[in-house]
Amino acid sequence: GPPPPPPPPPPGGGPKVFVPPPPPPPVVGPGGHPPPGAPPPPPGAKSAAAALRWRQLHWEVIPAMRIQGTVFERMRDAGAGVESSGGAEGASPPSGDAKALRGIESLIDHDALKDLFAQSKADDPSAKRRKSLGGDRTGSLGADDGKGFVSLLDLKRGSNVEIMLSQISLTLPEIADAVRALDDAKLDVEHVDMMLRYLPTSDELALLASFEGDRARLGKAERYFSALASVAGHASKMKALRFKQGFRSATRDVKAWVNTVDAFCAELKNSTRLGRLVALVLNLGNALHATRGVAAAGFSLSSLPKLLDTRSFDGSTTLLHYMVAHLEREREARTKENSDSSAEPSAAEISALYDCPLLFAEELPSLVPASRLTFAMLDEELAPLRSGLKALEHELILATSRVEEAERRAKEQKEKDRERAARFYARSARADARYIAGDDEDVEAAEDATRLKEAELEARERKNAAEETAFRESVARFHADAKAELDALAASVASAKKRFADAARYYGEDAAKTQKKHAARARAVRAGHQELRRSAGQRAEGPREGGGCVVRRGERKR
Repeated sequence: GPPPPPPPPPPGGGPKVFVPPPPPPPVVGPGGHPPPGAPPPPPGAKSAAAALRWRQLHWEVIPAMRIQGTVFERMRDAGAGVESSGGAEGASPPSGDAKALRGIESLIDHDALKDLFAQSKADDPSAKRRKSLGGDRTGSLGADDGKGFVSLLDLKRGSNVEIMLSQISLTLPEIADAVRALDDAKLDVEHVDMMLRYLPTSDELALLASFEGDRARLGKAERYFSALASVAGHASKMKALRFKQGFRSATRDVKAWVNTVDAFCAELKNSTRLGRLVALVLNLGNALHATRGVAAAGFSLSSLPKLLDTRSFDGSTTLLHYMVAHLEREREARTKENSDSSAEPSAAEISALYDCPLLFAEELPSLVPASRLTFAMLDEELAPLRSGLKALEHELILATSRVEEAERRAKEQKEKDRERAARFYARSARADARYIAGDDEDVEAAEDATRLKEAELEARERKNAAEETAFRESVARFHADAKAELDALAASVASAKKRFADAARYYGEDAAKTQKKHAARARAVRAGHQELRRSAGQRAEGPREGGGCVVRRGERKR
């Protein structure tokens, strides 16, 4: 690949530069304030500058009409304050921005800038070549089963279910009760995920229902499926339980992400160092483009990487390294001027004496975590929560219908009990000879069995109705709380988007375009990571046939 860019020139080496006195006042722009760009050249210097071929900074300029409310306008107004208050008696003390700008404009060493990034057209070989070919065109250069048990399930499936059950420290009835009550304290996320992978099919449930043998002899997997079958709507209840478990953690993550975005937006707008650095880059760009006659009012932040691409004509440095070197020299000069002692100041003293714009990251502590986030990620997290809430609403409707059905059956069973009691009293009133003599034992035994069966059925229906009622109330409470929390979360995400758009606008950027570019880069990074993991998996399988080799960490493929 291409060689890395050269480091900044050391303090004692590199091109000889110096910090000149402040330049002349800038040209007043259309709005009545001078733009924070380069100052106009002195009289007679325009023709000399025109005789030079300057290395161009390929930045994206923001029109002057779009800088209202941005950092560029703030710095421009601060620059105007510096000019109007300089040396005037009774003038109000300059603001913090104005004090900072006094040093920024003096950071441009025009002589050093000319030596590094300008070239005489007479000494330009490409210009001579173009002239010899009959043309002289100016422009910028482009850069590039066990015994005794009955097994009904498939052997492999039964084994997998039993392996899953071995990881859950609950009895089968306890598992069924936890599903029935949506008890997320007994079943954790991993348990429910495994149970959802091994749900009984309709054929398996029909096979278990048709079994007429001793159910105590069934295998553990079969008994587990039977326990689940006793829970009405077990599949949908397990899905509701899984949603309940994941809802809290998902909303907690989204809240943390929103807080990170909010903090970063506030840090961006309050960072004075970043504002000064942006103003310095604008000054540098306008200095390189001085021959154009019109200074840029602002630039797109996507142009910042171009500082590293803009190299000096001798290839010894870049515009980025030039800017860093000058900021370091400014720090040293300011420290010596403001230090009261001759001893070498400590790092804390240096930081107190000179607020270096290069340390802008200290004012942006949320920069790194915020750089990993996109609003597309937040929307992707909210989408399954919304769909899960709709599924919970559907489960609430099903639970209500099951409660109504259980209550209807219990009522019908109660009517049958009343009719059976009425028939018993009617027979007793007729004094049926068969009942008095006890000659018809078969009839009496049959009626006793019927009464017992109906009593068991009535008790089961009442139990089911009570369970479904409790389940419905639990789901209704959770649904109400989750809906309110999700609505509040969606509102906070919308507010974060607005704050981000405001912060982007403050730096002259379009938030929609910025998010699209960032989301595209994030997708590309995720795809790259997936490809790396696949490649690592293929290498871990060992050498392939046909003379392939495995490249281990720390070795080079030869």
